[in-house]
Amino acid sequence: MKQPVPGLQTLTTKASEIKAAFASQTYDPNNLISATSTLWGTMLDLIYNGNLNAAWELCDLSWPKEYAGEEGFLKEFQKQLQQSAY
Repeated sequence: MKQPVPGLQTLTTKASEIKAAFASQTYDPNNLISATSTLWGTMLDLIYNGNLNAAWELCDLSWPKEYAGEEGFLKEFQKQLQQSAY
């Protein structure tokens, strides 16, 4: 499952796609699951490919600065990860 760490250009390109996905949906900072599935799905892919730090970097690059809740999202995301058998 281990994949090479994606470069900054790859992460930046993916972050642009994720920002567009955020813009095309309604985001509710009180409902952390409303963060775009494009973000958390890509983060999961990175983590399961052995690139945990790249997942955190992608979140930071992708999260629209005008949206509150990034810290809460990451906390909830990590909580869910801890429940995984993997």
